[in-house]
Amino acid sequence: MIDLSQYRQASFRGIPFHVATSNLRLSHRIDKKSYPLGKRGLVTDMGVNDDEFQEAIFLLGDDVLQRRKALEDAFRVIGPGKYVHPTRGTLDVVVETVNGEEILTELGVADFTVTFVQSGDAIGPVARIDTQANLLVAADNAEASVIESYDLDLMTVDDDQAIDYEKVLGAATDLYRMSQTITLASIQGRAIDMALEYAAEASGLGSAGLLRQTFTLAQTIGNSFGGSAQGIGALSGTLAANGSAWNISQKTANTRIAPVISDLSGRFMAVNASSTDSEVVNRNLMGQAVFDAVSVTASRGVATTEFESFQQAIDVRDTLVSALTVAANATTTNDPKRASARNQSLRNLRTAVARDISERSAALPMLDRHVPLATAPARVISYQLTGTVDDSLPARNAIHHPSFVKAGETVLYLKERSNG
Repeated sequence: MIDLSQYRQASFRGIPFHVATSNLRLSHRIDKKSYPLGKRGLVTDMGVNDDEFQEAIFLLGDDVLQRRKALEDAFRVIGPGKYVHPTRGTLDVVVETVNGEEILTELGVADFTVTFVQSGDAIGPVARIDTQANLLVAADNAEASVIESYDLDLMTVDDDQAIDYEKVLGAATDLYRMSQTITLASIQGRAIDMALEYAAEASGLGSAGLLRQTFTLAQTIGNSFGGSAQGIGALSGTLAANGSAWNISQKTANTRIAPVISDLSGRFMAVNASSTDSEVVNRNLMGQAVFDAVSVTASRGVATTEFESFQQAIDVRDTLVSALTVAANATTTNDPKRASARNQSLRNLRTAVARDISERSAALPMLDRHVPLATAPARVISYQLTGTVDDSLPARNAIHHPSFVKAGETVLYLKERSNG
């Protein structure tokens, strides 16, 4: 099967066109000497001539006249230029001859026959790696390994094969409450209903059933932030030091709220009680599980996110790389096989995130700073700075009233459309 990713869009000096036929001419510099009455003369090979490409190219479209002029101007430039050949990659060439043909019965078409002489080393076509697809695969692998990597204490004291429903309910309730602290709008329904639902599933499937819910909750949390670049930035921000997801992954207090009957009123009241060893272990592991699930979910979301600027993409990359490093180094099981699988899958995900964002961010515009001297509408400031109206300026700078950007306050704007 032909791999179309190996074929390139043809262009010369950045101006694209189509190639109908391409002919490579290879030749040697031959010096011939003849002698009287001699059957054979002296033939000396003086070396190889520069490669010549005789190309039949054409332009199509409603704007063919404008693009034809631009291409003709490129042909007139003196010196070598970059020719992107469909199958041979990028070549440094010099234009030798150009023949333009115009058939007035075929409007919208411009044909040329061009001879390029190669003048430098060729840069061969490079296979493009689908970093976004690789990231999605790495996220799926990390989720599968992480779910199996926790030593939750969910069994009864008397029988290590029987699930203690009360322990499961406690861990499920902790899971809900921890998740709710990340964003209150992320989960619908009452805490007890959610906890009972998770506990019921976990009681049938063991700890894996409960831990799968961390990813369900993380996805719900991610949906509440939204799939935009701003949403992914906010979700990954919860993983930074002192962020809400980061905080719940830290060691929790060894106390819990317990209901007791008051001696004075005879009614139930809430008091602090010491947690059992099992509760402490499970609570700490559930906190780490929520952090892990949000890290993997945010990483997966990166693959489908189009970032607005170079800085925005790099900030998300650095935050996720740091969070995945913390997750990979966390100890959640004493089983060396499961611990190794967890560590390796999270490290692979970290690499996939870094590579995907780093490669895609290279073409993103940079943000620059500007301090307006007078209060003006955001659209006016954007037009003054870039020559275009950037409607994202208010959102990027948290401007509540786009018609009144205050003087003296720094605003960030898109400086250019490409770094390359």
